[in-house]
Amino acid sequence: MKAKQLFIIMIAALFALIFVHLGFSVSLGIISEIKNLDSSLALASRTIAFVVEDDLKEIDRIVLASPDGSASKSFLPKGADPMELDQDKVRLSDPLPKHGNWYVLSGETITGALIFARRAPEGYPAAFIQYRPDLSWADYLLPDIKDAELRIVGSDGSLLWGTGQPVLISGEHSPLNKPGTSGGIWRPVYTRKVDIGPGGLILELIFPAMPFVYSALSRLPWTLGVELLLIMGLLAAWIVFSRYLLDPLERVTRLSLQMQDRLFTSTSPADLAEGVSKLAGGIRDLTRNSRLSEVKVFCQTLSSALQGYVFQQEKIMDSGKELEKANRALSEANRDLLRRDEIWRKILEVSRSVTIESGFQKGLERVALILAEMAGAYGVVIGRIEGGNMVALAWSGFDGMLEIRSAPLDSSIIGRALDSGAPVWTENVHSDPSYCQLNRRIKSELNIPMFHIGKAVGGLSIAWDQVRSEDRALVELVMPVALHVAGLLNTQASLLDLKNSYKYMAGRLQNLTAIYHDETAAHLERMEHYCRFLSVAMSRSLVEVEDVALFSRLHDIGKLKVPMEILSKPGGLNHAEFEIVKHHTEWGAEILGDASWLQMGRNICLYHHEKWDGNGYPEGLSGENIPWEARIVALADAYDALRSPRSYKPPYSHLEAVRIILQGDQRLKPEHFDPLLLDLFRKFHHRMAEIYETIGDEVQDTTAKLMS
Repeated sequence: MKAKQLFIIMIAALFALIFVHLGFSVSLGIISEIKNLDSSLALASRTIAFVVEDDLKEIDRIVLASPDGSASKSFLPKGADPMELDQDKVRLSDPLPKHGNWYVLSGETITGALIFARRAPEGYPAAFIQYRPDLSWADYLLPDIKDAELRIVGSDGSLLWGTGQPVLISGEHSPLNKPGTSGGIWRPVYTRKVDIGPGGLILELIFPAMPFVYSALSRLPWTLGVELLLIMGLLAAWIVFSRYLLDPLERVTRLSLQMQDRLFTSTSPADLAEGVSKLAGGIRDLTRNSRLSEVKVFCQTLSSALQGYVFQQEKIMDSGKELEKANRALSEANRDLLRRDEIWRKILEVSRSVTIESGFQKGLERVALILAEMAGAYGVVIGRIEGGNMVALAWSGFDGMLEIRSAPLDSSIIGRALDSGAPVWTENVHSDPSYCQLNRRIKSELNIPMFHIGKAVGGLSIAWDQVRSEDRALVELVMPVALHVAGLLNTQASLLDLKNSYKYMAGRLQNLTAIYHDETAAHLERMEHYCRFLSVAMSRSLVEVEDVALFSRLHDIGKLKVPMEILSKPGGLNHAEFEIVKHHTEWGAEILGDASWLQMGRNICLYHHEKWDGNGYPEGLSGENIPWEARIVALADAYDALRSPRSYKPPYSHLEAVRIILQGDQRLKPEHFDPLLLDLFRKFHHRMAEIYETIGDEVQDTTAKLMS
């Protein structure tokens, strides 16, 4: 509930109390007058009753003392006179309770006096006394009220005697209703009754009530004046209180509600500060217009507090702007870091795949795809330097269409980048005469030279199909990737050189081994093709396929340490000789050395005579404990040995060789080979035959080959 409403309710309650007080004042005045009258009437009625009763006792005593039943007037009380009446014509009332010898005559025939009749004893006449009570002495006891009446009535309520012109009283026994009275007009009256001895008689004092009402109402103007003064004082207090206190508070309330609405609808601290500032301005206006010092102090304090809040809010807003700016910078830096982290994570995954699983070409294509996604580019090309040209080695995008695969270094943008050793951003490629068009949709291009240990190895080109201004952040993001790709290119080139050198060495070693036993170059080449085919059938990776094909040529290099007389013996070997030959597996591994990249070659040399059932040598390995590459070489070597002529046997046909491998003979058993390889051989043995037929043995002079 608002303060103004509460104050209105309080004022209304005070008005109600004033009117109730006014009513009570009038009522209490009337009641006070009636109480005063009642006290006067009580005293008067008791006094009159005492006098009348005493007069009646005196009359009775005098009459009884008169022997003839008469009484001398001089002895009777004032107002009592003897009468002579015809008792036969007079209707007597009932006997009086205390004086059974006296009777009261009916008031219908006689007025103005109280008539008593006494039944005389036998032989005496009856006595009649008329009695008019003398009440002149009692005027000072009665209130000065017009139309007052004194009555004496019987116990049945019948009027026996009365004075003056009575007021109009409703009642069955009232003589005021008799003909001749001014009846029909009702006026309220006040009646006081008291018993008169001896017994049965009642004295009534009757007064009109309106004079008392008028007397009470005569005080009403003074009361109304006081009440009106009180009401005017309340109205004045209401005007002052409302104008100088309630109205300012109501304005403060409205301003506060407006600020509350602003708080709920504010979308920024600036809106909030503006709302509070407006509220403070409104309160300052109240301070200027208010005349109450307390209201001024309150409004000034509140306005100062709000202004202080606005000042603090503005400082917070300024700090918030700086913090927001710093947060944006941190967010951008964080996004860049996350972006770089994501790119490097993907690049590292690709790097592992390049060197281990999917092959070098696929790995570079994956790197190009990642860079294109990261840069939002139309396409990316990774090139390698070959002679005087930059040759596209891997690429992604360009809608699948790369128009040229090679660009001359002396007349291209990538060549200019290599010469300067720094990235070149071309915002509009068609304005550069040295641009070599990779795709006709390209508009902008970034060319980054790639160096490894100071050596130029290639270039990275990122192209967009829309004009794009230079982005230094992007260049900084891509540069580490380009450096990493340069390392991959250099490593791949070095690996190719190493493998080519190894192939050359392997070729020279196989010619050397031909001096000690009857292995030919054709046999070693077939071994390479057998092993490549079988490893592909086993779903080995491309790197593993190439490595097992390469190292299979050196499976018997350890025979260089076997004495020539044992290797060239035309017949079968005895037990001691065979034990010496068996050591060629270990000697082959020793010859290759401990280089980690030659681990597959050592496994082939050491374990290609192990058997699946564990009956092989040199360690008697079985099952999956035998390296997979050694299991492949074992099957390939067995098949080629069966098909080739030896000093101790003729060559077998393909079908005979297949039967011996799958069913066994005195020397070979199916249990010697990997069951998976046997299944593959059973399905694809014709491919083995094609390899043998394609690469046949030729009679060569191995000594002449060594000399050539």
